Amino acid sequence: MTNSEPEYTEESFADPNAPILDLQIEEPPPPGPPRREPPQKGKRPLLKWILIGCVGIPLIVSLLCVGIGALTGISLLNRLQEEIAAVEEPTATPIVTLVPTADLSALFTPTPPPPPTPTPQPPGGAFSGIQDGGRFDLGQTLGLDLTAQDGTGITSLIINDNGQTIFSERYAGLPEIRFSRNWSPLADGRHRITAQITNRLGETHEVAGLTLFINDPDFLARNEAVFSRVQANVGALRGLTLAEPVFPYLMGVPDLRRVLRETGYSEAIARDDSAVLALFDLFPRGKSFYEDNLQYTSTNILGFYDPATGDLAIITNNRDLDILNEYAYAHELMHALQDQHFSLDWFAENEIRLGSDRQLARRALAEGEAELLQELYLDLGYIDEQGKNELLNALARLPRMGQSASLVDIPEVLVRSADFPYVEGKEFARALYNQSGWSGLDGAWAAPPESTEHILHPERYLAGDQPIAVEPLPVEDMLGDVWRRVRVDTLGELYLRLMLGRRLNADAVETAAAGWGGDTYQVFQHQESGGLILLWRLAWDSPADRDQFGAAYGEYAGQEYGGEVVVAPGAVCRQGADIACGLPVGEDWLIIRAPDTETAAALIASQTP
Repeated sequence: MTNSEPEYTEESFADPNAPILDLQIEEPPPPGPPRREPPQKGKRPLLKWILIGCVGIPLIVSLLCVGIGALTGISLLNRLQEEIAAVEEPTATPIVTLVPTADLSALFTPTPPPPPTPTPQPPGGAFSGIQDGGRFDLGQTLGLDLTAQDGTGITSLIINDNGQTIFSERYAGLPEIRFSRNWSPLADGRHRITAQITNRLGETHEVAGLTLFINDPDFLARNEAVFSRVQANVGALRGLTLAEPVFPYLMGVPDLRRVLRETGYSEAIARDDSAVLALFDLFPRGKSFYEDNLQYTSTNILGFYDPATGDLAIITNNRDLDILNEYAYAHELMHALQDQHFSLDWFAENEIRLGSDRQLARRALAEGEAELLQELYLDLGYIDEQGKNELLNALARLPRMGQSASLVDIPEVLVRSADFPYVEGKEFARALYNQSGWSGLDGAWAAPPESTEHILHPERYLAGDQPIAVEPLPVEDMLGDVWRRVRVDTLGELYLRLMLGRRLNADAVETAAAGWGGDTYQVFQHQESGGLILLWRLAWDSPADRDQFGAAYGEYAGQEYGGEVVVAPGAVCRQGADIACGLPVGEDWLIIRAPDTETAAALIASQTP
């Protein structure tokens, strides 16, 4: 509002149902001040502005408007009384009837909104009192305290230890429960405590769980001499000592499989991995290798070290360690030293950023060093002759590919990729050790290998030969939302060799793959039909290396796929289960697989000048 005098008309206060003013004047007034002009077009009467301004605005502002309305009503009445005094005769007294102030202020009171409907508490909960990741002794009594809520009403609670139910309670549909029980673990090792709540609707929800580590003091004391000897020998051999103690425990194969299922490598991820490998002809289409991989891995592990928790397990059902367990402990102890001195956890945390090929190279460094240490542990006399003979006999009895009927059908790609960090990784570590001793491995931790090419060719790593970065070219806009991007990654020289080796002999594979410089592939899946697209671009150390690969790939494709079809100029394409094309693009080589010729042609056009 301004300081100028506001203007009013009778229309401003007109209300046929409840007149605000009733003026009764006995005779016409004498000439007085000139009559005020009605408001100009575009101006709003003050009262109408207040009402409009308070309708439809948030609750807080509406409450503010109620107070303003009451105060403004009193001010208007005072001003009207002044105007009446200005027009009355000196000898006549007008009779003025006023609407009570309370009635006037009610005009400005909006209808209060209905109270909000309370939102039911979402299902959830948490354990308290016990530290996640804590270590406790076997036989120690632990208090399990849990608070859980579900606005629709909790009817039951189940608490599991490593998948086995240890507590089960029923409730009368409570929105919140508080559970408290004492519990003593029955075995040492890793215990995953989980909880499930079920509500009135029959819906079951997981509650954030706990991971606990239980030490068996009797087991540690009974085998203390073995643990102390191995720790002293490994520390002396590698030149490193433990900064923090480790607490080894025993684990059977069934528990190992359970732990492997809980590592985060899910069936959904395995399905995507299987689809990707199928596009490189390394796995059957439409099949998942999740169970096969789990079976092979759990059968061939003697122990493991988890850098995220410092968890060190020896896989055996014997409570007393034999020579094979001692040998496995030396390997896992080397991983504990790597973690405490070089931070293995960093590699796990950066797995996605690193990409699968670089991640596999880093694993080969870790496993290769541990394998080399085991070899030296045996060769340098840390195990006597009798123990060495017992160990070699035990190793020969371990189930391997072809020795167990249940393992015969596992695809070669799983065996080779699982063995690569141990076999080729050890040769990489040996090359560095032979050149510079353990300081060569220290240097590798400071500047880790960047690709499987480095592991396969240690001389290239030592020469500082780095992979060529190949940027994925954008195709999402061309494909549209119906295509889901499954993966963008680097295949690497190892898997390139595995692919070509399905059809070509060893010499041809060596000639075709040795000049690998870098690659990037993209995989897309049609969200309705399930069809797959592969867009794979490979860089080479030289144009001659590119041409050698092109010739080898042409021979490979002729054996792997069907007859030639015309798709795009310069591309050699074959029609099999899908369309597979290969062509040179600048100094690179481009391979495309698509469900039909139209899609293949559009992809080729998007990747070529």
